[in-house]
Amino acid sequence: MLAAITTPEIYQARDRASQEKWPAFADKMLSALSTMFTLATERGWMPTNPALGVKKAYKPDKNANREWRPEEWKTVMERAPLHLRTAYMIARHIGYRSQSTVAVKWANYQPDERFRHVLPDGPSQER
Repeated sequence: MLAAITTPEIYQARDRASQEKWPAFADKMLSALSTMFTLATERGWMPTNPALGVKKAYKPDKNANREWRPEEWKTVMERAPLHLRTAYMIARHIGYRSQSTVAVKWANYQPDERFRHVLPDGPSQER
């Protein structure tokens, strides 16, 4: 049954998922299928991975997650309340990923004379 799946059928499934859900969902589905097909080819259950090389449906906005320019950073830091400035500084130094910023807990901090609290360095700390 797996050997009967073709690349054009994968494109049809991607396009349908993109229309019925949203393009980023279709790309996640495509990644899951490709992973599954790779495992199937490694085990000899299908000759090739029909999802390899299938183009993504989602086209991200290049400016959506860009780093703030120096003048933007200065304006934000001048106007933001202290509790947000702390979050912005953390985000700036760990790559602006909200998932990473949200994962930081008060237990991850250590006291610091100059900055009051800092994140410790080292792989043993959970972040």
